Amino acid sequence: MRVLLLAYLITIVLLSSCASTQTTDKVSSQDYNQSQPGLEQLFIIPAVLMDGKKVGDLVLGRTTLKEALKIMPAWRGYPPKPPPKFREEDLKRLGKVGDVLGRTKLGYNPMMALYILFFDKNKKLVIVQRDFSDEKEKQEVRKIYDQHQHQLKEVYKESDFIRMQGEIQPCITLEVFLESGEPFRVGYIFTCPTK
Repeated sequence: MRVLLLAYLITIVLLSSCASTQTTDKVSSQDYNQSQPGLEQLFIIPAVLMDGKKVGDLVLGRTTLKEALKIMPAWRGYPPKPPPKFREEDLKRLGKVGDVLGRTKLGYNPMMALYILFFDKNKKLVIVQRDFSDEKEKQEVRKIYDQHQHQLKEVYKESDFIRMQGEIQPCITLEVFLESGEPFRVGYIFTCPTK
């Protein structure tokens, strides 16, 4: 159990060690609706920088690595790279999310943002995790947690750290991380296959 948490924390540190300044191009949900018809229900996550500026949208199961890098560039010297290997028993404990995590091929922390993005073999976005730092953001994660608490179940617990998950719509699982009873990170996982 500690190995999974340690591997996750190492990923965060390794992928967010260096900063640089770059410009971003906006990509919106309208672009997806026009260029990729046929999706009945898009799950759109606003891409927001640390300063609160929205720079585009991330669409689970649809956003490509190339599109994500345009919206939220990687830190210079820290391009997307394979995530750490997780032990089979840790992945099994996480159910559908463990299946997706075990299939991820690339992950990175975008520059100037509190996100961790994971992509599958098709270079499609399958996991978005976001930390919340200031009070306004902490209220936002609390609202998400309160709204979906009845759909979440505990999948991991160690001391004051709890990881909860639940399917909130077809193909989308919400993951909430709590410490001392307070939610501090949310994750959205696309559990269906991508093309």
